[in-house]
This record gives sequence, C-alpha cells and structure tokens, in this order.
Amino acid sequence: IIHTGDDIKLNADIFDISGVNLSSFANHQPMIFFDGNFSDTLFISEFFMYAENSYQSGKIVYPLPMMEDGKHSITLIVHDNYNNSTVDSISFQVTGMEDFNNIVPTEIDLAQNYPNPFNPQTTIPVKIQGNGVFKVKLEIFNILGQKVRILFNGYLRAGDYSFIWNGRNNSNNQMPSGTYIYRLWATNNAFDGANNQKGKIITQIKKMMLVR
Repeated sequence: IIHTGDDIKLNADIFDISGVNLSSFANHQPMIFFDGNFSDTLFISEFFMYAENSYQSGKIVYPLPMMEDGKHSITLIVHDNYNNSTVDSISFQVTGMEDFNNIVPTEIDLAQNYPNPFNPQTTIPVKIQGNGVFKVKLEIFNILGQKVRILFNGYLRAGDYSFIWNGRNNSNNQMPSGTYIYRLWATNNAFDGANNQKGKIITQIKKMMLVR
C-alpha cells in the first residue's frame, strides 16, 4: 500500500508464466474485495498495466477508499491465461479518521444519455463533486425493475466521467427495444470492520430508450 499526499493506493506487481488474464469471460479479470465481503467484488482490469514488451507481468495501481478507524483487509484475485486463479490478502490498521463522516460526496449529476433514443450504443455523462474517494455504482434496469447491466462498480475521485452502454446485458446478450432505467449512486463507503457499509448515500435515476 502506497500513501502519497491524499492518495492511498494498492500497488501490486503481477507475474505469471502463461500470462495475466484480463478477460471479462466467466469473471476471470482481476478483482478485489474488502474486509472479506466477496459479495461486493469489484473488477479492476482497467487498473492493470502490462510491463513493457511483456504479456506475463504488469502492475495494478488501485486507489483505495477512505475507511473508518480499525482493522481492515484487502483480497486480490488474479487469473492466468489457463484460468487458474491466485488469491492473496493483506490486513492493515487504519487510524486518524475521526472526521470520516465529513468526507462525503456533496453532489452528483447524472446527465441525460446521448443519443436518446439510441442504437447500438449511448453515452451516459456523470459528474461527482466532493472531497475524497467515493464508491460509485452505475446500473441499468429494464422497465420491470430487473437489473440487466452494471456499467461501473468501483471507486472514483470527484470529476467528470462518461460511461458507454452498448445495449447488452451482463451476459453480453443484446437487449430488446424498450425503455430502460439507469441509476447512479455514490457514497463515502465507510466500513466498520464487520462488512457493514455505512455513510451518506446519494442517488439519481433517469430513463432512456433503446430502438432496434
């Protein structure tokens, strides 16, 4: 773990003789979860960078969320190109976060997607304001309220972002024409050391239309 100014990052050097697997098929891309909470696993292939002229090694540099005082753990899972997994965990102690609850997103802006209606893909702009690193999730539901796609589930600093939906679900199947709902939520993602998420959560919802 590297602490530079206000940034706290996980720095992991990865090597496998058969190569590092970044495929999203069958969840074989690098993934991470905190405090033993496997049900809230985050996929982090976009934070992996291959070493120069190598498919066998590289580095993950991942910004960590703010956490409450106490003991915590991080578990990292990486697969090789034969789909064998390696799991490694570290434990650490957080101190000096008495004012944690003051580190919250002050505002989020979930803009209307464009184009809308769309086919085959659309862009969803997102703006997050506040101080610190926030947990952010962007999900898509059909008109019946059934979740069809998680576009993003991870940690972001305040800033402007754009996410693209290609009209497919989490299994990469094309979704039919119709109205879809997209929901953004952000939180300071406080952990109390017992897998319980606390803290302020703010959310916004909008609709979009897919036309085949």
